Order: sequence, then structure tokens, then C-alpha cells
Amino acid sequence: MSRTNQGIKIKKVKKLRKTHLYKNHINYDNIFIDTSLCKKSEITSDLTGKTSSYSKTNSDPEIKLKQAAELWKRYSKIHLKGSTYLKYSNLIDKHIIPELGDICISQINSVLLADFMNHKLKHGRIDKNGGLAASYVKNIMIIVTEIINFSIDEGYSSPIRIKLHMPKNEKGEIRVMDKINQKTLEDYLFSHLTPTNMGILLSLNTGLRIGEICALKWSDIDFQKAILKVNSTVPA
Repeated sequence: MSRTNQGIKIKKVKKLRKTHLYKNHINYDNIFIDTSLCKKSEITSDLTGKTSSYSKTNSDPEIKLKQAAELWKRYSKIHLKGSTYLKYSNLIDKHIIPELGDICISQINSVLLADFMNHKLKHGRIDKNGGLAASYVKNIMIIVTEIINFSIDEGYSSPIRIKLHMPKNEKGEIRVMDKINQKTLEDYLFSHLTPTNMGILLSLNTGLRIGEICALKWSDIDFQKAILKVNSTVPA
């Protein structure tokens, strides 16, 4: 990006590391959960932070998915990147807990999850204005199955058997802004510089994702060498 008359000149963008939101997971076309053995496990702090243990016994009520999700988040926080953990937590809090949170793990079955998945595809947007993309729903379902597997493996829930067919990603038409419209947009943004408009300019001229732009610090920009370094990202 180069606009010397506006005091902005970036010749190079360096990404020091690649950001893979779900790099610790495999995107299966089919996910199959089949557990025949549960392990006994204890955890030394309950959801309120008090010292206690959670060990599944015959007298314990069945753990609900929202309880299992909180335990899984605490377990996963150790080995997940900060941005990935925040992204997972956002999906859990906004999409999974509101609809599946009060259901016991042992009561979850293939039909229930298929209905949940289809609802997200058709009406899953937070603003209630349409459905979510297939790739987005697939990520939600991967987290759901991770939580269920964790609950079963740790002995918090009885074994269940579930088979899911993940939604197929539909390739949409890529719309590219022509040069005339791009110049019109740039002229407007440069004449109305705000933090938001500066972010749009950076994305337009460098290809940065919104999460990468929001994570930028002044220390990431070398004005003398005209180099911008991308060191991190935040959930958008």
C-alpha cells in the first residue's frame, strides 16, 4: 500500500506465523463417536472455583452439556493458543450452550444433533437473519463432539454412540471489486480517516484478516523500513 501524500506507505507485510483456527482438529466428512470404556477422573476445582472434585458415580445426576463444556474449556485452555481458545469459547457460549446446554450428555443422539446442525444451517445467525455457512457449522459440530468425547473419556457421562454426516461446503461465487469502485472507496476512506476506516484500508491493500488487523500494535509497524509484521490475531 502506498499513499505518500497521506503519510501512509507500506511496502511489505510479514506474517511471522500462520494462524490455523482449528489446527488441532481434523475436519472429518463423517464423525463417529463409539466409546465402550469410561475412565474415572477427578478435577480439583469445580465450576465456581472452589476446591472440590467431580467424579462420576452411580448416585450423581447426569452431567449436562453446559457443565461438560466448562470443564472441557478449562482442560483445553492449557494447550490451545489464546486466540483459538477465545474462538472456541465464543462458539460454545453463543451457539452451543443456548440450545444444547441443558441436555444431559447421555440423552444426546444422532437425530438431536442432526436437527441442531440443520437449524444452524437455516436459522443459525445471531441476528436471526438467515443461516450459518456450512464451514462455520462444521466447526461448531467439531467442538460439540470434542466436548462429548471429553465427558465420556473422563467418566463424567455414560458411553453413547453417535454418527454424524457433516455439511458439505458450498463454493460461492467470488466477487472482486473493480479498479474504479476500489479507487472510489479508497478516496472516501482517506478523506474520512477513523480507526474503522483505517482497518478497511489495511485489509483492502494488504489482505489481512479482520482478526489480524484488530490485534495490530504500534510495535508491529516499522515506519523506517515500511514493514508491517503480523504477530497475532484475535477472534473477530
